[in-house]
Amino acid sequence: MNPIPPHSDNLFIRCYNHWREKGFGLRSKLTMLAVTPLLLALLGLGLAKQQVHNNIATQADRVGAELARQIASSLADSLAAGDQLSLNLQLAQWSKNPLIAHTRVYNADNRMIAEAGQRNAARIAPGQGHFNAAIQIQDVMEGQVQLSLSATPFASPAQSLISTILWALIALLIASGLAAWRMAHGMTSALQALGAWHTRGGTEIPGLYRSDEIGALARQMLTNTMANQPQPEPEPEIDADTATPIQPPPPDQLTTEVHIQQPLSGDDGLDVQADIAASTAATPAEDNLTADSNAADEIQGEGYVAQEHVDEADSTETMVEMQDVHPSGTPQHETALLAVRLGNQDALKRLPRNRLMALLDRYRTQLEQACQLYNGHLHTLIDGTSLMLFHARECRQDELTHALCCGELIRVLGHDLQVEIADTGITLHLQLTIGHAPCMRFVEEQQLADQPACQTLFEQIGYSRNLLLLEAELANQPGLQQRAVVRRLASQPGVYCIERLQDPYQSMLEQQLSHLYRQRQH
Repeated sequence: MNPIPPHSDNLFIRCYNHWREKGFGLRSKLTMLAVTPLLLALLGLGLAKQQVHNNIATQADRVGAELARQIASSLADSLAAGDQLSLNLQLAQWSKNPLIAHTRVYNADNRMIAEAGQRNAARIAPGQGHFNAAIQIQDVMEGQVQLSLSATPFASPAQSLISTILWALIALLIASGLAAWRMAHGMTSALQALGAWHTRGGTEIPGLYRSDEIGALARQMLTNTMANQPQPEPEPEIDADTATPIQPPPPDQLTTEVHIQQPLSGDDGLDVQADIAASTAATPAEDNLTADSNAADEIQGEGYVAQEHVDEADSTETMVEMQDVHPSGTPQHETALLAVRLGNQDALKRLPRNRLMALLDRYRTQLEQACQLYNGHLHTLIDGTSLMLFHARECRQDELTHALCCGELIRVLGHDLQVEIADTGITLHLQLTIGHAPCMRFVEEQQLADQPACQTLFEQIGYSRNLLLLEAELANQPGLQQRAVVRRLASQPGVYCIERLQDPYQSMLEQQLSHLYRQRQH
């Protein structure tokens, strides 16, 4: 037996022994394997940052010494002449250099006679930062220049690059650590479940359908467990001579039980009763079978006739109830109308033919998309006006909302058409008006222009200039005021326009616009 090693007083040895006794779990090991390379990358990035800082400092020292020498040579004549104004002007010009943060000039008595720039220790470039150069006139020292370099031109590019890499590594470190911990947690849970199943047993082994090594281990454990199970004892053989056969119940009892447990009604009951009657009275003769089948067909035909009478009665009652609910004398507004037309057509005719055709194609595509989006029916009249019908049955009894949203969508899309011809100086007028009418689902397209509601729309549409117009009766309805903000048209009494849609319709309209723009980009 190995003796127990003596307890050490060394802290590092104690930590090492504790680590060997405890060890690391699967989660800790996988997390460390994922995090350690990234930590080493962070350490390497820190060393690289320090190396870059040293290189920048070396470069800044060289630049600072050369700048100080150039400034001293340029100020020699002004200092020799004692021209203080010229000296200050030259220093001000040098201070505009982004590399220079602060400049001072001293005379031979070490007294400051000129200064330019700002003193800020935080803005000093790495390295020496401050540089001195003597001002000599005919080999006689007449003064001294003290220069401070700015840190921004030297450190900003490298600092931004290193910061970006640093944050990317930190994000990668966190993501990889979480992914490794989650993976290790799943593996640990699966292994613990396998251990519990091996100890206590169960109906299904966990991890059996996994495709990794844990799944292979689970299948191997299941195979070993099934191989170790005892074989069931064979059942005793039954002697055919001594066995007692099971007698089925008589046919009469079976027929009686069927009739009691499954009562039938209606046509099915008649058909089944006819079949039962035919089976009980069956004889080898073909005449009897034919007679029974004809009787069953007659009974089935009578059932169908009775069912037809019931259906006709039900449909008659339903039509009477519908007439009671909707009297024929009261008109039902079940169709919303939206008329759209391009105004200022004389100016549009001055466009080149290819641009005009492209504009009209784009206009037609926008109308079709908007109409399809809001379950409308698009009709084009002889004068070029587009008429959209929104029926209540197809719009879930909310045809007015569909027409409003469709009109506002077309009005906003009209700005895109204006952008296409903005270079020509032609103004595009999109004319829109909306109305409400009784059901027009069965009105033919040739008769639409003669309808009174359409005539009202055609009278109003001429006043529209990129606005959705409507009449006063429709504008004063509470249902419409809940859907849109309406204001009166100043140029025409009795005519109103839609200023904007109420929420949530406005937000829904913006979503539809974004969807259409994304479709156009793709």
